[in-house]
Amino acid sequence: EDMCPACIVISKPRLKTALDAVLNPPLNIADIVIEKDVPLPGLRRAGQFTDLFLKMETGDSVFLPGVERNAFKHSQDQLRKSHDFRFATRKVHEKGKDGLRVWRTA
Repeated sequence: EDMCPACIVISKPRLKTALDAVLNPPLNIADIVIEKDVPLPGLRRAGQFTDLFLKMETGDSVFLPGVERNAFKHSQDQLRKSHDFRFATRKVHEKGKDGLRVWRTA
């Protein structure tokens, strides 16, 4: 094969290691800053929407402002397994906010 003298061929494992070194440089403890008075966010309960979805009947829908699909995935999966509920979701812009509309379909 004809290759230019400046070309370097790096195997995939070595390339991955080189990329990891650039993207995830070693941690330098001297660079860590101790911070005071940073508020602790509230806990997000797994399946936080389960109670709401249990109240829904087939054909009902709810608008969840500021919520992404993955935020309610656990609730959806649990209700599919335990109650055979089914849902459809769409990203929407309602009431001046982006969010998720969730319909109970079964």
